[in-house]
Amino acid sequence: MSKQSLNSEKLKSIRRVRRENQLLLAAKVFLILVGLLITLIAIFSAWFFGTEGPEWDRSQVMPEKRLFQVPLDNGRLELSSCHFIGMKQGEAVIRALGPSIKIKAQLEKPPEEPLKILVTNIQAENSRIYYGINESGKNHAGTKVSQDSPVLEKRVVSPTEIEIEWKPAGGSSLYLSWDRTIEKYKIMVFGDPHYGWSGRKEIIEKIIQAAYKEKPEFIVLLGDMTASSKKRQFEGAINLLASSPVPVFTVCGNHELQNMGRVLYQEYLGPLFYSSNFDGTHLVFLDTSTGLIYPEELEWVNKDLSENAVEGDKKAIIFQHVPPYDPRPWGYHQAINKEDSERMADLYHRYKVSGVFCGHVHGSYRYKIRNIPVIITGGAGAPLIGNPGKHGFFHYTRAIIDSNGNIETKPVRITGMGASVHLRVLNSLIEPTSYFFREHPVILVSWVLIFLAFIIAAILRKDK
Repeated sequence: MSKQSLNSEKLKSIRRVRRENQLLLAAKVFLILVGLLITLIAIFSAWFFGTEGPEWDRSQVMPEKRLFQVPLDNGRLELSSCHFIGMKQGEAVIRALGPSIKIKAQLEKPPEEPLKILVTNIQAENSRIYYGINESGKNHAGTKVSQDSPVLEKRVVSPTEIEIEWKPAGGSSLYLSWDRTIEKYKIMVFGDPHYGWSGRKEIIEKIIQAAYKEKPEFIVLLGDMTASSKKRQFEGAINLLASSPVPVFTVCGNHELQNMGRVLYQEYLGPLFYSSNFDGTHLVFLDTSTGLIYPEELEWVNKDLSENAVEGDKKAIIFQHVPPYDPRPWGYHQAINKEDSERMADLYHRYKVSGVFCGHVHGSYRYKIRNIPVIITGGAGAPLIGNPGKHGFFHYTRAIIDSNGNIETKPVRITGMGASVHLRVLNSLIEPTSYFFREHPVILVSWVLIFLAFIIAAILRKDK
């Protein structure tokens, strides 16, 4: 064989070895990147998406005095079914937590000038005002009118706001109500807009636009209003909701746990759990944001349902963020922990709850526990999860409720808002990975150690 042929064969061999080394290097880099991605997803999801909530932090729970009293120079106003937001240009701004509110004056002497009150989150045009000394607050028609406590002026500011000038006597009360008795009524329910970096505010805008057409009695937002509980996110979301033609009632979500968000939530939106009545149904708004039901809340909801759903003979409807069970195959990842789920299921059954509305899972799902319907409607802007034809689509839920508490629901798609494919894929990876590694932490630690050993071995081999 000639020298030229030998050199040619040697050159081919060198090239072949070089290609093999390049392919091997590419395979190593690919495996390292895949391993790094899985490791990051595992650590992040196990930390961020865990179902175990924090300990009950009373430092983030506002005292009732701050929420339900308006301090005045010569006394105070005591609030029921509404909360005090603050003073603005000499007006006490109060946000309604239900269709009927009560403001009681506890004054040393009548004020020289009328009190100016801005009541928000109501049906302004349909609101009726009563004043007097009746303490029950249950039957406004029976209120004894006190001539010392006239409403001097009532002015509709917007579809959901009224300005009142009131010159009360020492112990008189003012009642405002837009509750009424009708055969059926409609509400709109949605959750998880994630206003901020991870949500799409145009979804909320479209839902508010739909409210002008739907004409519901009110809207319920099922938590995760913000992406990370920043003040600017709360203010941006609330400004959007302020354009709603009807009141918006809310619950706290797990994204409101970040950055002391619970404090901001209470400042802007009121207590963490509360209840109200409308057209013979009892509406209960719970705080399941931590994935737990704490003893204080469980005691409160038992007492509330006992007084209203049993003694008051009203059908109860529950609104909460985290659902009692996750309807998808990997179980409890996106649900209240197992023990509290059983407690809540017992409670729903005991008080014959008509239905439970939840968010948290970013899609549309429906199932039953103890024959009680659970409607999950978490598709209002956050990255979607699930089959886009069945579950993973942007939507709100239309609910028709009759006088017997029967509920008809239908998810209404927000059209023209396709979900990002890469976010859907990422969420599909994060969710089951989170559940698996939370259930099997030893495997998580083993995976991380094996991956680190692989990296170290690759570095040492390269050095040789």
